[in-house]
Amino acid sequence: MTSQRAKAYSIALKSFRDLQPSKFTGDQMELFQQTADALFFTDRIDDATDELLASTHAELDIIAHNDRLLPETVKRLKDELQAIGPQPVHA
Repeated sequence: MTSQRAKAYSIALKSFRDLQPSKFTGDQMELFQQTADALFFTDRIDDATDELLASTHAELDIIAHNDRLLPETVKRLKDELQAIGPQPVHA
């Protein structure tokens, strides 16, 4: 973990929590929290974390498709989540 990832974690969770009352159900918020936690507490994206991230992206896409969030907001949320995770290692 780095301070940069800790800051990204805080930013992402704040964004989701700010939107929760009107845009997300409790189950959706739980998924988003689990995804953020998994990204934050890993040094390498494994299959389980990748699956959580894919589920979160799919859920956010559905929310955008149902006009509950603007596509730009969904992209920002996805980017904020991505910033939490470890940076890919380049060979």
